Amino acid sequence: MREENIPVLEIYSDALIDAAERQGALDAAFEEAAVVLTVLKEHPSVLVLLERPAIRKDEKQAFLRRVFEGRLSPLMLNLTLMLVEKNRGGLWMGLMEYFIQEIEERRGIHGAEVRTAIELPSGERDRLTETLERFFGKRFRIRFNADPHLIAGVLFRFGDVMIDTTIRDYLKEIRERLEAVKIA
Repeated sequence: MREENIPVLEIYSDALIDAAERQGALDAAFEEAAVVLTVLKEHPSVLVLLERPAIRKDEKQAFLRRVFEGRLSPLMLNLTLMLVEKNRGGLWMGLMEYFIQEIEERRGIHGAEVRTAIELPSGERDRLTETLERFFGKRFRIRFNADPHLIAGVLFRFGDVMIDTTIRDYLKEIRERLEAVKIA
């Protein structure tokens, strides 16, 4: 999700939340948004089609109806058709991400990121998540990423909090100290 799109995503997300709450379907919309997000990540060509200015709006909308009518709730399908009508079809995935994040925050679940040198097995991910939740007293939805440049250790980010226990950072600190030493 690009930062410059956040104000627009916030407006559409708030409208989706309001409409879903009025229909008593906020939980269903949340679950549906997660499914839509998975589908869009697996089939990025859908977003490419929605962004393409050479394809007329009515053709894009007809495609969406053919593919998603009966599979998406009327609320979610109408939202998508409206995005296309307003030339914002390419924001569909970002909107789903933003909407999910907003609902999770309402539920007291905070987004966070953990980077490690290697991919962690699910058991280690669960233990690390539990430890971080106990330490901060919060619930997290953690996005785990492997970054071999870290060498070893864990880099945790949550809001404006960063905990860096990586070897790369430690080695950088040692190098800076050694460079600061003056040899006579």
